[in-house]
Amino acid sequence: MQNLSDKEDVLCDYNIQDIKNLICENRKLNEIIDERNQLDAKKEIFLATLIHDLKNPLLAQIRSLEMLSDGMYGDVSLKQKNIIGVTLESIRFVEELLDSIMTSYKYDNGVIVLDKNSFDVEVLMQNCINEIQVLAGDKNIEIQLNSELESDERWLFADICQIRRVISNILNNSINYAFRGTKIRINISKNNNRLIFEIENSSPEIPADIQEHLFEKYVSGSDIYHRTGSGLGLYLARKVIEAHNGKIYLTANSTDNRFTFEIPIEEHTNKTV
Repeated sequence: MQNLSDKEDVLCDYNIQDIKNLICENRKLNEIIDERNQLDAKKEIFLATLIHDLKNPLLAQIRSLEMLSDGMYGDVSLKQKNIIGVTLESIRFVEELLDSIMTSYKYDNGVIVLDKNSFDVEVLMQNCINEIQVLAGDKNIEIQLNSELESDERWLFADICQIRRVISNILNNSINYAFRGTKIRINISKNNNRLIFEIENSSPEIPADIQEHLFEKYVSGSDIYHRTGSGLGLYLARKVIEAHNGKIYLTANSTDNRFTFEIPIEEHTNKTV
């Protein structure tokens, strides 16, 4: 029969071996994590290099076609201008797709860091509308902006570039899918400590199975409605809004679709001069 001292020695040896095993397992785990981090870094460098190399010739093509369309190389007929316009639109879509792929990768891997500043949300919304007005005009679509905010409520502390991305994407979708000759209604309001942005259009009903997954990666209704889309725009919009501790959602029926996103008002939000 073992005495107490023998039992303590066995227990001590057992604990020491356990500690050694844990240290060994921890070392192996750290090595795996280091290898994965190195692999992720290599992936990001490869992706960034690839997109950079693909975008450079695209930018040159865009500028060349713009100068050609402006008549810098000689007179251009209306038919030729139309063809150049269609080509430019296709190239710009590829450029935007490359940007979306890179941004999507960064959000998925936690690389994005928000650069927050105070800005006037009404001014931002109007700027986004101005940028897309030509596209709306091509379909005889009127964009109506209504704000329920007081002058001192218009200021939001957020990443203006990322919020612009969200607004521009939703506006683009709203115009692309809207019926010709209809209206896009935009409303900005405040509820408690949140700013609420609503963008509504008159367009075909979004099928229920697509609605359920609309803010997921590579999901869109472009195939159904014969449109061109990457399925990344609304996914990135969700990532941006969630990064601001907000939420984004769709309210749809047979004739109207309304995208809403809400952003909390942070204490840093102050009017700037």
